[in-house]
Amino acid sequence: MKMIVVVYGTGNGLKLINQFKNMKYFILSAIIISTFVLGCTAQKNLNKQVMFPEIDNKFEKFDIVTFEKESTLEKRTVTTESYFLEEDTQSSGYVSVKYPNNSVFSIVKLFYKNGNIREKGIQFNNGSEYGIWYKFDESGKLTEEENTDEGYQFSWDDVVEYCKKNKIKLAEGYPKGGWQTEIFKETDGAQNIWKITYQVAGELLNEVTLDSNTGSELSKREIIFSNN
Repeated sequence: MKMIVVVYGTGNGLKLINQFKNMKYFILSAIIISTFVLGCTAQKNLNKQVMFPEIDNKFEKFDIVTFEKESTLEKRTVTTESYFLEEDTQSSGYVSVKYPNNSVFSIVKLFYKNGNIREKGIQFNNGSEYGIWYKFDESGKLTEEENTDEGYQFSWDDVVEYCKKNKIKLAEGYPKGGWQTEIFKETDGAQNIWKITYQVAGELLNEVTLDSNTGSELSKREIIFSNN
């Protein structure tokens, strides 16, 4: 009789059952929503696009006055919430490198001694150039647009994704000491290759060579890093 009253009765018994049912539906809904959100987050992180800084082919001029006023030992640095800027002198003029805090790539600009832009483009923080590099004559006229990715069907996006899948650390922003992963485009005979060198532990490094078109591993070896 008691069971019959609870299941089929009215009043407090029926209210208790409805509350229990509602609680089950609430818990089930919460589990489904949580699973969906976690799944989307994981997928979003996996498919996170590489952040490439933007650059154009317009003429620009190095601010020599500000550099000479604010530089120390012929070097000037600027730190903001979004980037780190480093300016320096070289035999042909000046160089400026801007490191966005949210990217593994930096903007490199070379200037003539008169302050006019000589060359500019984007490069991996510890490695080779990316995309189109723009070159100018001393008067500031654009003379060349070089596609540094030509001959590399396995792109920078693919290389960065390879590093993520293989848990190879890629540091964003200005390199802050210690070994930083290097990625270079090289030529082995008549074949273009990617060469990735990353830290395993301490002074132990791994050097991986990838095919420039397919991304397949051509070789992998351990090397010892030494400052000597």
